[in-house]
Amino acid sequence: GEVQVGDKTFKPGQGNNAYIFPGIGLATIACDIRCITEKLFLESAKALANLVELVDFDEGRVYPPLSNIRSVSLKIAAHVAEIAYEEKLALFTPEPADKLQFIKKNLYTTKYATLVPDIFDWPGVKNDRKKKDSLTMDEAPRKKKHSKS
Repeated sequence: GEVQVGDKTFKPGQGNNAYIFPGIGLATIACDIRCITEKLFLESAKALANLVELVDFDEGRVYPPLSNIRSVSLKIAAHVAEIAYEEKLALFTPEPADKLQFIKKNLYTTKYATLVPDIFDWPGVKNDRKKKDSLTMDEAPRKKKHSKS
């Protein structure tokens, strides 16, 4: 929660779990980094610090807001990838010229091939089901949770 110190309100964040580990993980998987050194962690922390904006400080934050986690994690990962290639730690070849775009292309997505079979129209039969190219996790059917009484 928020912390009040004098007339200033601070909003603590999760640097390691929310930003550092995902950034390191993205770079590690995409660039085939086999040895994660202290320097990579230090560089990821520097990248995170450089992504904090004045408005964040004005709001009492020392990290970017979690609403920006995807873009922040991608930028951290691109920086980590850059350092990993400089340090000869990344084994993926050829080295991508644009690390950010390369990591974006390899980013996990929740879009899957359709789980619904193709629906064909038959003469004289109305079909209200619409065909979708893919389902996201938010669109997938889910069982309702039953509350215990």
